[in-house]
Amino acid sequence: MKIGLMTTDHTWLSGNLDYLDASAFSGLYVVDHPQFPILSPWTFLAYVAARTSRIRLGTHVTGVPFHHPQSLAKQVATVDILSGGRAVLGLGTGYEHEDFEPYGYEMLPFSGRAGMLEETIQILKSFWTQATTEFSGQHYQLKGGAAFEPKPVQQPHPPIFVGFNTNGLLMKIAARLADGFN
Repeated sequence: MKIGLMTTDHTWLSGNLDYLDASAFSGLYVVDHPQFPILSPWTFLAYVAARTSRIRLGTHVTGVPFHHPQSLAKQVATVDILSGGRAVLGLGTGYEHEDFEPYGYEMLPFSGRAGMLEETIQILKSFWTQATTEFSGQHYQLKGGAAFEPKPVQQPHPPIFVGFNTNGLLMKIAARLADGFN
């Protein structure tokens, strides 16, 4: 059995990364909530990648409404490269009002956020596995055959997990497009 550690606060980890890497934990997963007084998740994970050699590194859930797919693809690929292929991407729709309006993000109805999640997964996979990407969806338009670099170490791409609390639409998206769910 593999057991990962999920944290909402990075402060206690910084001085204990050697211990964590040598422990029985198989992975470290951080949260991505704009309202939390935490470091940028993918920037922090890049730091952790340089200080560890074994544990998988990822987000418990990265809220897709808070990240453009191109920027997110580059952040995840960077951590995957720096860690030698240990990145794991948890994705979700975002659900706390406090993460949206105060920071200028529009909180679409759930079906709109689910559509954004689906498009994001498709775009990320395309960036990571194809030479160029064109995409036309309800939420994102990528034109002109956008090339993407760098490519992640893991092939065809880092594992993608969809986070959700109830069965239904997100489970269907996870079953069709992701490597698992949490």
